[in-house]
Amino acid sequence: REGGRKCRGKNKKLTGSKKMARLVRHVNVGDGTNMAPGEKFTKKWIVRNDAEEAWPKDSKLVHIGGDQLETADTEAIVVKDAVKPGESKEVSVGPLTAPQLPGLYKTYYRFQDPEGKRFGQRL
Repeated sequence: REGGRKCRGKNKKLTGSKKMARLVRHVNVGDGTNMAPGEKFTKKWIVRNDAEEAWPKDSKLVHIGGDQLETADTEAIVVKDAVKPGESKEVSVGPLTAPQLPGLYKTYYRFQDPEGKRFGQRL
């Protein structure tokens, strides 16, 4: 690929990218969770900085695709302090609202630094 971004095996860092957020685990609302129609919830994850540099303070989670479960009241966690390499942090987005109709719904988030550059795994 262009830009020197190659992944050579599981759990390898991407070259050419200095910031990395890796999903450690879901704190709540794991894949396949059944929810009542219209139920409000906050999604939480534990993520780890798997890069050689700290995440900049004021980085935040942004919606990048999938189903739109956000409302006007939805807030993504903003990382107030820099997250050092190897550190883990709980992050969240909410409130989100479950759709009214039954089905399989997915929504995706990534971190974005204060300059608007996205980084890390899709959550």
